Amino acid sequence: GRQSVVWGKADGFRVLDIVHPFDYREFILADRESSRLPLAMARVEKTVNEQDTLQILIIPERRQDILPNAGNRFAEIWPQLNWDSTAGTESRSSVLRTPQVGLKWEHTGQQFSYTVNAINRWSPQPTYTIVPPSTAIARDDYRQWVIGSSFDLALSEWVVRGEATYIPTTYLASQQSIMLPIYQNYKQFSWVLG
Repeated sequence: GRQSVVWGKADGFRVLDIVHPFDYREFILADRESSRLPLAMARVEKTVNEQDTLQILIIPERRQDILPNAGNRFAEIWPQLNWDSTAGTESRSSVLRTPQVGLKWEHTGQQFSYTVNAINRWSPQPTYTIVPPSTAIARDDYRQWVIGSSFDLALSEWVVRGEATYIPTTYLASQQSIMLPIYQNYKQFSWVLG
């Protein structure tokens, strides 16, 4: 059935929490737990030994982030709303697609714990192109790898936590043409420490 899987240890920051799409209609105001959209998936967890666990995710359902309607509060943050309406896509749709596959290795020690995570997912930020010979706009949902890690280090009465993700393929707009942005492939690295 539909499940929610939370990766990462950082409270209040979405760095390694990359498995699910989110409801962004309230953006900053929304509670992350309630805005996370569950997905139909098979989740297998195997205890390797007393300290190590392997988790495998197979997610055949593709859901998109729910974005505000054009003209609503926070809508100006999402320029793709205009392109989605032209491309005829619906941000609330749920379809069966080529499965996303994720792996998490978790080590739980008394003083030091960590996870190593990897997922091949549908990118939450699509690209848009014009379909020749017409001027119709097409949305391209592409696949991307996300590799990440998190850790907890207990130091006396303090705990240091951190997490990071690396995405080798992210298409972001580098400049704007007359109708659509022009994309370049970037490598994205995000981290938080506290």
